[in-house]
Amino acid sequence: MNTEILKNVSVVGRVAYAVMCIENYLISEYPGKDWTILSEEMWKLTSMYFDDWGYRFIELLPQALFEKPDFASSYFEDISETDYDKFRKLYQNCHDDVNQLLLALYQMEEAFTDESNAMPYLEKITDALERKHISLPNAEKVSFSRISEHHGWGNHFDGRFLSVILKSEKNT
Repeated sequence: MNTEILKNVSVVGRVAYAVMCIENYLISEYPGKDWTILSEEMWKLTSMYFDDWGYRFIELLPQALFEKPDFASSYFEDISETDYDKFRKLYQNCHDDVNQLLLALYQMEEAFTDESNAMPYLEKITDALERKHISLPNAEKVSFSRISEHHGWGNHFDGRFLSVILKSEKNT
């Protein structure tokens, strides 16, 4: 991926772009699954503080959900047993690629204390799409979120309007 495209896009805009990429991957590689609940969780990242999002999201990663045999033997603080069951069911029959993409999104959020540290995680996400010959989303869609806003972070926004998964849910 040419990172020059995102040079003037804020941190929030860049994570929105990462979510757009992950959505493209999910619907392309796992078209029979309803990714709505995961999409809703990912898009929260554009409208809240990263730390608050990260505490819950780390518990929704496949590696966390499948680490123990059941909810009772797990040590979750931010997800309910209902969420646990829904997400485990969603991730059934998915390869480690889903975990790796979601982990990269989480790591991208963690690395944004220095914006340049997060770019390798975004590149990991875009590389996964390119390896599978999945089209990258149009980066112009996040260009409204400028690096000149809020000290490079950009302003929070409800990124769900950028979602291909949530848009398709509205149309059905």
